[in-house]
Amino acid sequence: KLALGMCMLNSVPPSLNGLTNLEELYLDGNNLSKADVASLSNLKKLKILDLKGCELSQLSLSHLISLEELSLNANNFASISEADFDTLTNLKNLKKLDLKHFYKKQLPVALGKLEALEELDLSWSKFSEANFSLLAKLKSLRKLNLWD
Repeated sequence: KLALGMCMLNSVPPSLNGLTNLEELYLDGNNLSKADVASLSNLKKLKILDLKGCELSQLSLSHLISLEELSLNANNFASISEADFDTLTNLKNLKKLDLKHFYKKQLPVALGKLEALEELDLSWSKFSEANFSLLAKLKSLRKLNLWD
């Protein structure tokens, strides 16, 4: 477990990629908007990744094949493309996804493809076109938070 939350990082330290047995990484509250999260590609055993409040404007997480919990709460969702969200579909073990404060026109289609997802948090989110029908595809989903 490595907690680097609120450390005023402006990029993901390259040395993190050498921690190949790391299972939990907390980078919350750092300004990683231009950071290439793909630089964490060697963290094949990572199960928990917390990127809340990191001002991310891109996603590249498909290489984190063991990931079970992902927090993207309060990021720059308006700038994250649908193609970037599609990389989440490679996370076959993802069980818990935190997308609190999700401000985008509609939910990414990729959410409906997360077959192992058990918990989805969309609290305090705003959608101009709600496409909640894609959530019906989530057969493993047992907890959905839409609290506002």
